[in-house]
Amino acid sequence: MLVNFTLADEIQNNTLILSNQGLNMIAIILAGGFAKRLWPITREIPKPLLWIGNKKIIDYVLEPIMTLDVDRIIITTNARFAHLFAPLKELDERIIINVESAMDEVQKLGSIGALKEIFQKYEGDSYLVAAGDNVTSMNFKDFVRFYYEKNKDGPASIVAVYDVGSPEKAKRMGVVKLSGEKIIYFVEKPSEPISSLAATACYIFPREHAIMINDYLKSGGNPDAPGYFLEWLYKRANVYAYIFRGFWFDIGTPDGLLEAFMSLVKESIISEKADISGKVHHPVIIEDGVRIKENSIVGPYVYIGRGTIINNSKVQKTLIFENCEISNCEINRCLIGGYAKVRGIKIRDSVIGYWTKIFSYS
Repeated sequence: MLVNFTLADEIQNNTLILSNQGLNMIAIILAGGFAKRLWPITREIPKPLLWIGNKKIIDYVLEPIMTLDVDRIIITTNARFAHLFAPLKELDERIIINVESAMDEVQKLGSIGALKEIFQKYEGDSYLVAAGDNVTSMNFKDFVRFYYEKNKDGPASIVAVYDVGSPEKAKRMGVVKLSGEKIIYFVEKPSEPISSLAATACYIFPREHAIMINDYLKSGGNPDAPGYFLEWLYKRANVYAYIFRGFWFDIGTPDGLLEAFMSLVKESIISEKADISGKVHHPVIIEDGVRIKENSIVGPYVYIGRGTIINNSKVQKTLIFENCEISNCEINRCLIGGYAKVRGIKIRDSVIGYWTKIFSYS
């Protein structure tokens, strides 16, 4: 199907307004995974709802998408965590929480399986698809504009591409090679990447390409990572790369989460409802009800969730979630889940799950 559209180069408040007359775009945010590499933290809270600075991970995708001219914003998640995503519906009347049946890793549909269900359930002329753990500075309005430009002469899909700096870093991603802006090579997670240009799990598909997902799955295609579908699609249809600069973080590991936090947090945000007697090395993010006692040193690059108490401890480059108790500790480069109690230990490069208790009696 070839559709007609116009691009209105109208500037309002320094923003390009896109007029896609007669078109119907649906945005889909993928948030159905169980983030095993971040366990035990993500046993209790899904990765897209973890905090980076004063934002949740999903906010980096959801906020710019809410500014777009899209008919619906579908957040697809699993049955285990659906109740945690439900409050997001209050942010925008277009938001729909699509609940997959999976309660654990074994039952999950995979990203491609979830997309197949949504493409069948919600008919649109095009689909903007973004992973719910994309932390990026990409201009989504420009991304959509680029999509409409490339669809003037026929259906074309778009992949957001970022230069990660080295082929070694690209090994766990989808690697592309281009002829101009057209993708002529795409391999998901290659053992020997030929470039450092990586797909970032942000795509736009015209409906003609979206429905090809059925043929892909029937042919035995991997139902999980969307990159495998792109690896199959570019050989059968026009697929273009939208290259952007700025920042993009692949948050799949504790180190990735901490790297994003330390890169993005430039200034401290400290709640007026926090009680701080100890020393603070900026930048830090400190939420309501936090108590840092006078014999403690916190920061730099520390997030402390609401209600946490830190006593006689030194904490740096660490994310501590809500209602924890930290006493007589030295903590560096760690993730500590909510309601944990940690006393009398020195830890580095560690992940402590929700409700965990670690005491030293020496």
